[in-house]
Amino acid sequence: MKVIPHVSEIRKQGIKVKVNHLRDFYKFDSKTGKKSVIRTSFELAEELHPDYYLDARGGATVVLVDHPQFGKLNGMSECSTKDIFNKKVGTMKALAQALAPTFSKD
Repeated sequence: MKVIPHVSEIRKQGIKVKVNHLRDFYKFDSKTGKKSVIRTSFELAEELHPDYYLDARGGATVVLVDHPQFGKLNGMSECSTKDIFNKKVGTMKALAQALAPTFSKD
């Protein structure tokens, strides 16, 4: 079983890694009683304020790796709407998915 390296360890090897955390923002429509959802990065959320609010649950983490031998690799980790969003766990799961082709079968 291979151990997934941390993002900082991969970057020290000169490999480019981009991590993007996406969060779910909700807007409640009092006329219809329904809520709409927008999934975007937290940095772009300021443009949504004050119409949308952030829920602590749900979201996703996307990892892009520019590997010199295997090319561009990507992985995504989806957080359940029943779980609190966790950047570290999401990053490790998405990174494991992205690096899966680089692991040789033992």
